[in-house]
Amino acid sequence: MKTMKIIKTIKWGYCLGLLVLIATTQSWAQDSKLKISGFSNITFSSAFGDAASEEQRARHLLNGGDPEITREGTDFSFPGLNLFLNSQLSDQLTFQSEVRFEVKKNDLSTSIEQTYLKYAFSEKFNLTTGLFITPLGYLARNQRDLDYLNYSFKVRDMINEDFGFTPFQTLGFQINGTFEAGSSAIRYWLAYGGSRNITPTGFIFETQFGDDKHSSASLTANLEYYKPMDNGELILGFGLTSSPRIGSYYIATAGGVAQIETDPLIGATEMELSEIIIAPYVKYDADKFQIFIEYHKNTLTDELGNTANKTYSFDTFSGQLLYKTKIKEKSVYPYVRYDRVDFSNDDPGPYYGLVSVEDDVLMRTHTANREQIMFGMALDLFSSNRIKIEYAYFLNGPEPQNGINIATAFAF
Repeated sequence: MKTMKIIKTIKWGYCLGLLVLIATTQSWAQDSKLKISGFSNITFSSAFGDAASEEQRARHLLNGGDPEITREGTDFSFPGLNLFLNSQLSDQLTFQSEVRFEVKKNDLSTSIEQTYLKYAFSEKFNLTTGLFITPLGYLARNQRDLDYLNYSFKVRDMINEDFGFTPFQTLGFQINGTFEAGSSAIRYWLAYGGSRNITPTGFIFETQFGDDKHSSASLTANLEYYKPMDNGELILGFGLTSSPRIGSYYIATAGGVAQIETDPLIGATEMELSEIIIAPYVKYDADKFQIFIEYHKNTLTDELGNTANKTYSFDTFSGQLLYKTKIKEKSVYPYVRYDRVDFSNDDPGPYYGLVSVEDDVLMRTHTANREQIMFGMALDLFSSNRIKIEYAYFLNGPEPQNGINIATAFAF
């Protein structure tokens, strides 16, 4: 089984590597230009005060959670850099790749966020193949990181890669397009491919196909209505992801550790789950203000009956109200934002919170309920630079109650 796992992993890695090679060589052969762009930020954060929830903090620390998020203190950091490579191979064929250089705990890691080929048949129909961002909701497609496109400071928990509440990447195929409806438009995305691993944050290159002990392909659909208005624009959308089978391992208690390549398994039993996520959202962008709301409902079902409950569900929410003004010809955006992660009965279930400790070793950590309100301001000093200043107050969670955050985000 392990040999097959290695072979299939190499197969998918080879396919993506081949995509990159073909796109790059074709680009040079046709003398087309390779465009490079990216974004990054430098941040200052100060956390202070008692824990928003002493109970959540105690459970977090007792059950394998990262102690860094619970401590008071001040950090000045460079989180990393996202680099985009784009090559227009022909009038219809485009190669796109995104590489992230991330700094965590003084270690530099590199990951491929996206690598795909896109063929534009028409405005109504485009075909993408490779590794791409799962098109669920609005935030994941447009504001998934601490980049220049965000007005506020903190990445939303609902789409945070470190939590894995929603599938971040899909390795497979996607079709998308836009249909005009008078002055309005209907946009759609439909994606099929691997998007879940044995852990919710597992890298998608390791997803296996054709093996009933591992995760099946997922289907994601997103439909969006766009209407321009006299003083702005309105976007109404609804996303859905269905993962019929997530093959993983059940560790009975938070804090537990399991070895998964032994026979029999040590500390775990095999687990098979199905997952449904719905993601409605609305964005109203006017001359003087912007309102944005996105809500996710996750439902996990135990298909084997090996876990404590038959179903597990939770809600995540993010809402932001932003005002647009100018000071000395510079755009200024004061805002207030509210985020929430709410697990039913404070139980995240057996999947969210699973992490890989090392090769073939898993740990089940405690994933906490969180509730936070943020007050801040974004200032566009230059066309490619945005300054953000924010005060954050946790109403629930293991973190200190208060936070002051400053960031300079830039694009190039």
